[in-house]
Amino acid sequence: MLHESEHVRVHADDGIATLWFGFPGTPVNPLSAARLREVGSAVEAVRRNPAIEILVVRSSKPGGFCGGFDPAALQSLVTDIDAAAFAATGQRVLTALREAPFVSVAFIHGPCLGPGLELALACDHRLAVTGPDAWVGFGDQPTCWGGRSRLTRGEGKRFALGRWTAREAARLGVFDKAFCERRAKIELRAWLDSVQRLPRKRKPLWREWFRNESAELAAERRRFRALDLGEPDPQLFDTLNPVQPLTSVGLVGNGLKIRQLAGEFAMRGIRVGMCGSQACDFTDAIRCGRLTPLEAEQAAARVTIHPDAETVGGDLVYVDPSAVSAAGFVERELPPRAILAVPPSALPRVLRLAIRPGRVIGLEFDDDSATLTSHDDSTADAPAAVAGWLTDIGCRVRGVRQALPVRSLVTV
Repeated sequence: MLHESEHVRVHADDGIATLWFGFPGTPVNPLSAARLREVGSAVEAVRRNPAIEILVVRSSKPGGFCGGFDPAALQSLVTDIDAAAFAATGQRVLTALREAPFVSVAFIHGPCLGPGLELALACDHRLAVTGPDAWVGFGDQPTCWGGRSRLTRGEGKRFALGRWTAREAARLGVFDKAFCERRAKIELRAWLDSVQRLPRKRKPLWREWFRNESAELAAERRRFRALDLGEPDPQLFDTLNPVQPLTSVGLVGNGLKIRQLAGEFAMRGIRVGMCGSQACDFTDAIRCGRLTPLEAEQAAARVTIHPDAETVGGDLVYVDPSAVSAAGFVERELPPRAILAVPPSALPRVLRLAIRPGRVIGLEFDDDSATLTSHDDSTADAPAAVAGWLTDIGCRVRGVRQALPVRSLVTV
């Protein structure tokens, strides 16, 4: 063991060190200045060992590389001075990683968003495992650690404006290579072997010599200081540990959201039962590199079309607005622990017929986000579990609204 702290450890073998980091909280591996300093201490330990030629930076969590900032860290930035210090700390650590004498490789598995992408861009090389969750980009996350300033190669400027899959990032030249999970170990080993034969730092392109990097980093700090970071929603649940694993989902209705949800769940190995809609199409997922043709075929095999809504079953059953008339009958056929999600406007009607009102909640979608509605008799774990399952497929849960008590609803 070359270095070990609370959340970061470094193993070294034959000139190659691997830095594993795993931070608690939501989203996956949320970063703060303190946590980045912990990574910086590990990088410094590697720098002091002259036998290390390559450093691989990777997550120890199976859920992903990094999904964003630690909300508590952003909430603590009360003044402009706090924001400036936060940005300066991150820039100092990532600049040290970029200028280290060894070759650094970011091995990215799962989402790499916001500060996670800034960390990856500070490395010399970036390798990524493709998959349904392999989203890359800054999106609506603020940047302050030099991420946008470093996107100068190839299509980097265009890349900074959107959210992309790992394969698209490789096509744009931001990542060196992207490959499916089955080949991940082989591809990483082959890449390290090729670099170890000639372990040289990547030289900057000629146009980068004319950049004033200090000025660009200072401009990024100023933009960050001017942001209104807002307050995190106090009603959001901690979705890291849903009360039960999700193995099957039932979807009833013919809306576009039904097909989107079916595809997202099926791509992640969840069995899907559908009624009232055609089977989902994985063509776009193949085209943008989220799935290989074989993986798309396997995902399609997990989707079953049912003739009757009452037979879809599942740990979670969602009935969209086009089929709310069937929601009460669907609820009567579900096992005791299953959760039924319906449009909030349909809650009074469904609860009037429900055998287990505590396992019925409201669910409303708005593009890639969702809002849950609980009521007086909702079991505490129902909204928490649904929030966790939706977060797992990349749907942002805005919060949980409280409806009227059940007794008031059923008398409406």
